Amino acid sequence: MELSRTPSDATISLEDLRVATQIGLLRLPTHEAEARRVTLMRALVAAEADLNRAFSTHTRCFLVNCQGSHGTGNLAYETEQLHAALTRYVELVQETVRLQEHMRDGAVTEVRKGAGTRETRGASGTPKVTLRRAV
Repeated sequence: MELSRTPSDATISLEDLRVATQIGLLRLPTHEAEARRVTLMRALVAAEADLNRAFSTHTRCFLVNCQGSHGTGNLAYETEQLHAALTRYVELVQETVRLQEHMRDGAVTEVRKGAGTRETRGASGTPKVTLRRAV
């Protein structure tokens, strides 16, 4: 897993993760918007899998090295890879948050209407189409 080096100030909030979860559960009304959402969600899942692998590799390497023996792994390299995976994941979560903001500010805004029903409203506030939750 070769990841590029990225800025060290990437952060993520619980609210960002909640937004990513909400976007993951929605089905958007147009083919173009839904295709963009699915592509982004697949990239987010792939980044999460890379992050999982980076955590696992770093943890094994760190444990070996902190117990006094030097394993075959390079802890400094694994630390860089972990940071890169974290940063990539955060970037994709933030891109997901921007997608939600685009939906809110643009043509599609999610509005709750009773028990699990959702509808979208345009900028004028008039109902447009129904968003479907996946589950």
